[in-house]
Amino acid sequence: MTQVLSQATVNIILVTGLALLAVALTGTKSAHAQPPNASELMVGANQLYEAGSFQQAAEAYQQLVDQGLRDAALFYNLGNAHYKQGELGLAVLNYRRAERLAPRDGDIDANLEVVLGQTADVLNSDESSTLADIVSARSWLTVSELSVGVLVLWSLTTLSILAMMFVRNQGVRRGAGYTVVVAGALLVVGAASLGGRLLSESSDDEAVILAETVEVMSGPGDQYVTEFELHAGAETHLIEERGSWARVALPGDELQGWVPASAVEQVALR
Repeated sequence: MTQVLSQATVNIILVTGLALLAVALTGTKSAHAQPPNASELMVGANQLYEAGSFQQAAEAYQQLVDQGLRDAALFYNLGNAHYKQGELGLAVLNYRRAERLAPRDGDIDANLEVVLGQTADVLNSDESSTLADIVSARSWLTVSELSVGVLVLWSLTTLSILAMMFVRNQGVRRGAGYTVVVAGALLVVGAASLGGRLLSESSDDEAVILAETVEVMSGPGDQYVTEFELHAGAETHLIEERGSWARVALPGDELQGWVPASAVEQVALR
């Protein structure tokens, strides 16, 4: 009776874990749901790009973005179309967006490195941000992948605990005990990484300068003193917006100031 009960309990927990996993995967798919005619628009935009009509291709790709499509290939292609037109700021912006959806894609990294090498501003790297990215697994996992991984570890840990409680076979219980230790430790690390990642993205302030050249003012208006200049493709942190002005700060540096809001765009799409 105990064995039957424990097996039934394990089955229930297993089904529950699989159901939760299915919910997580469904949520991931719905978050990247495609507009009705996305495939046709993408094919058409790709044909324009191949024909050398880079401006029209960029407009077609942007139409998909405006319709709510969030896809690494889309942002990558849009970045390429802007780069072909010499629009370094928009190229960097879209490569960064593509990178967030496909952090392990070598083509995105390569093109981003090329474009950043052509920008006019040489900025200090933000070491604290890099460390945060490593802790939150941002440099090699998406939020969806990290969420699914945590869910799988939770299910495995739960099943192992139940096996230790109800299964009488000593070999099975010993194996379950080892699994609890390993999976439980990974679960703690994964949960901490996921929590840090969600906290980081809730206050995401990374932004890119789009204007060819923009004067950074000491206050939100043309009447203030010019502190320094930035150029297309410069990566900054967007601190606040006030009317038609935005306050930005350079990464890894204390330099900050105000630029027209139209000259800068946040990487994160809301």
